[in-house]
Amino acid sequence: RGVVHAFTRGPELAMRFVGLGMHIAFGGAVTRPSAERARKSAAAVPADRLLLETDAPSIGLHGVLPEATEPRHVREVARALAIIRCVDEAEIEEITSSNARFLFD
Repeated sequence: RGVVHAFTRGPELAMRFVGLGMHIAFGGAVTRPSAERARKSAAAVPADRLLLETDAPSIGLHGVLPEATEPRHVREVARALAIIRCVDEAEIEEITSSNARFLFD
């Protein structure tokens, strides 16, 4: 049980980590339209293994430079993940919060 931090690789690798019992954390990369691998992975990872992060101030978001990234930008990551997965943003927030509590409590 653990977290693969700031995942940006393809779905095949993501699913290998999921098979090992890991959670997959997505950050600013999924907000960038050009991050095709990360976005495909964000769509493929089972809901019960999703986590959100910003990795502030190391990883930027679409339109936000890395050094300007703050923890508050996690909402933009949640919004991007909701769009990618075709679900409501509130659902992403609920799922990822529940997953974080399960993993870290």
